[in-house]
Amino acid sequence: MKVLSWNCRGMGSKWTISYMRQIWYKHRPDFLFLSETKQDYTFVQGFKAHFGYDKLTTVEPNGSSGGLALFFNNDYQVKILFSNNRMIDVEAVCLGQKVFMTFVYGDPVQKLRDHVWERLTRYGIQRSEPWFIIGDLNEITGNHEKRGGAIRQAGSFLSFNNMIRDCGFLEFPARGNQMSWQGRRGKVMVRCRLDRALANEEWHSLFSCSHTEYLGMEGSDHRPVVAFMENRMTKRRGQFRHEIARWRKDNPPYGKDKINELQKALEEVQNDDSRSQEDIIEVSRKLQEAYKDEEEYWQQK
Repeated sequence: MKVLSWNCRGMGSKWTISYMRQIWYKHRPDFLFLSETKQDYTFVQGFKAHFGYDKLTTVEPNGSSGGLALFFNNDYQVKILFSNNRMIDVEAVCLGQKVFMTFVYGDPVQKLRDHVWERLTRYGIQRSEPWFIIGDLNEITGNHEKRGGAIRQAGSFLSFNNMIRDCGFLEFPARGNQMSWQGRRGKVMVRCRLDRALANEEWHSLFSCSHTEYLGMEGSDHRPVVAFMENRMTKRRGQFRHEIARWRKDNPPYGKDKINELQKALEEVQNDDSRSQEDIIEVSRKLQEAYKDEEEYWQQK
């Protein structure tokens, strides 16, 4: 099972949709969770069939901010237990066992985040079954998950760490650049690990060979996070080759080298503190143009 979470910062951008299509075809997640969609149900629903999902549940944005979307299939017998502008909580069936999954968008306002942690803690006290959460939690566990900007007081992390402890959450092994968000505060570039996945011991026992992967930062100031859930080591090479062959047949590699080159260049400039915001914008612009070329090629097919 795969779960992909991304704060996409709005689904109205063609660049965002192009990147979303690329990472979806690469990973084909069973659950796709998007935060800050900034779009209503009617708009988001158009992508349900596009990505081949049976079901969609959304939380409407507040004006031009916020908005959540969770895409999934019937295979997991999903029941929506609760939803608001900060989370979508579901019950599902995995490997014949009842599990819980919570898709979270932590409050951008620091003093309001405790409401999110309190609800999650209440869930944690009540649940003995496998439980997993993922999303842009908008918080870090300590200054070691932050680069640049002012050092925060240790007490400011207390409520978040208490929630993690009280819920019995454990981290997953992670690959990729875990500094999942970046932005400028004045002239200083700040990077933080705002996006993550956590699960209780029961979940880790059920999916004992699992990890997360942080993807490239494109079309948003957040990296997508993919959680790979496996209960045993499995390569599934035949199935993987079949999917890749089908994708290559349906989608000729028009501009592929150009896009890959610009993706690497963007990653490098994003992680170089000596580079200016204008440098990042320039590489981003070129990458958008490459995606646009590929999109136009698609439309002509």
